[in-house]
Amino acid sequence: MVCSDEIHCGLILDADKRHIPFASLSPEAAKRSITLMAPSKTYNIPGLGCAFAVIPDAGLRRKFLRAMDGIVPHVNVLGLAACEAAYRDCADWHDELITYLRGNRDQAFVTVNAEKGVKMSRVEATYLAWIDVRGLVLRSPPRTSRRMAWACRMAPTLARRAG
Repeated sequence: MVCSDEIHCGLILDADKRHIPFASLSPEAAKRSITLMAPSKTYNIPGLGCAFAVIPDAGLRRKFLRAMDGIVPHVNVLGLAACEAAYRDCADWHDELITYLRGNRDQAFVTVNAEKGVKMSRVEATYLAWIDVRGLVLRSPPRTSRRMAWACRMAPTLARRAG
């Protein structure tokens, strides 16, 4: 069974790239998959609570519903209305968002990669960036990371291992 979190799938930055849902790979993949999605990342409505799971296999869907009962909140009316409005009415806004995020990604890529000992991968989707600072051989990685993030107007998170 594969639980695929595809919440960022609406944030593909490059026009020549496409999101490929795990469940679409084959009927066998679909049968053993749970795909998690939500409009919250793409349309910036996280507080409205409208995440959903796509589970093609009826038996797996029943198990999922039993397991989440009493643990995972149900979709509320406001969240459902926002989800519907976002997917139905916000294509132009979404296009503008992608253009804006693409510009941010490109600027960050050039700025970060111009620094000695620092490397940023060119991300294809989302508003997150992975920056490898191992080449700096830092004595205090958290402090340096915060300074660099402030200079680039980014929010850092430190990973124990980058891959």
